[in-house]
Amino acid sequence: MRKTIQGTIYPNQATRKILEANSRGCQKVYNHFIGERKKCDKKKQKQPSKYEQKRQLKEFKDDNPELKSIQSQILQEI
Repeated sequence: MRKTIQGTIYPNQATRKILEANSRGCQKVYNHFIGERKKCDKKKQKQPSKYEQKRQLKEFKDDNPELKSIQSQILQEI
């Protein structure tokens, strides 16, 4: 079971840039892999499993150096 804490943060400018970069990176990864699933649907192929996509994430990170600053666990849970 995951527990969450709800609250408000007031980040400074440097922290805000890091959070925005993480958010953009997560969006990029999500859109890429959702696009892969949609392509498989159009071609009537079997969709890649969660674990196959986690393996593909390493190659995707190599092609996109801006993702290297984001922790891998964050990207794997998208």
